Amino acid sequence: MMRSMLAAAVVILSAVLAPTGQAATPVEARLTLPYDHVLPGIPFDIVVTYTNVSDRPVTISGAEATLVVTFPGGETKVMHNPDPEAHDQWTLQSLLPSRLQPGQSMQQAASWDHGIPSWFIYPSFSGPGAYGIALELRVGDEFFDPICAVRTPTVAITVMEPVGIDAEIWKRMQTISDGKWSDISFQATKPGMALADEIRQFHPESGYYPYVLALRALHRGDRNSIPALLEAADRFETSPAYPYLLKAAADSGRYEAWTAERRGDETEAVKYFKFAQSYYRDALATKSIAVRAEAELGLRHTVEGLDRMAKKAR
Repeated sequence: MMRSMLAAAVVILSAVLAPTGQAATPVEARLTLPYDHVLPGIPFDIVVTYTNVSDRPVTISGAEATLVVTFPGGETKVMHNPDPEAHDQWTLQSLLPSRLQPGQSMQQAASWDHGIPSWFIYPSFSGPGAYGIALELRVGDEFFDPICAVRTPTVAITVMEPVGIDAEIWKRMQTISDGKWSDISFQATKPGMALADEIRQFHPESGYYPYVLALRALHRGDRNSIPALLEAADRFETSPAYPYLLKAAADSGRYEAWTAERRGDETEAVKYFKFAQSYYRDALATKSIAVRAEAELGLRHTVEGLDRMAKKAR
């Protein structure tokens, strides 16, 4: 798998107590998980917080990240891609570098919106169980030249044992993959995509439903996607997929607004720009830092669209 870049990572600066001396490495990093209980066989958000623990400013663009997993049996393993020609890193990179003063922090989030991180390719890390995860990070400056290498402390995630219809679907996921289902299989394999279509059509009660709905709409959304996205958002507000449903609905509305604007239908364009604006704001209120970053950018484009419409109406 080729190394991918997360171009829309969120950066949040926050002041903390400044250190009293020079640390062995200028940057420390830690992980947090917006949701630490997830269904098997699906990706999840990971947030990295960098802190400048040195006594001088540090500029950070992001990091090359490799996954480290502690399995339920206690074994800890650095997850390397079995394909020797493929990369097992994922690039966390902000749109703009951030200059951190001593004691300041910034955050970047890996999501499953524009691309699923390569650390979700491993079937051994997909099934039910209590795992520990950490990241080995090669932190880069504004030119992405290396600043330091750090490993985050391990955080816990529980991949839940599915029940009911979700248990039946998980069994199907294992069958169609010959026991090698990974967290990217809904998008990366033909059997996985076919099963996703089946879930969308016949299993709206499944916990997998909001995931497969959002995964499809985030890349091919239009007005036809909106009713199902909003209906699912009403029913699955506690799902880790909920922020993605809101963003997908907003993206679909913004696409319709742009389409209407291009054909000169200003009334329709304003209608959908306002729709998108509303749901981007809802997405900004969720706890998914990755989605909030994308929603903030989408909201900015939507406001610009409404400004264009207002100028044309004068």
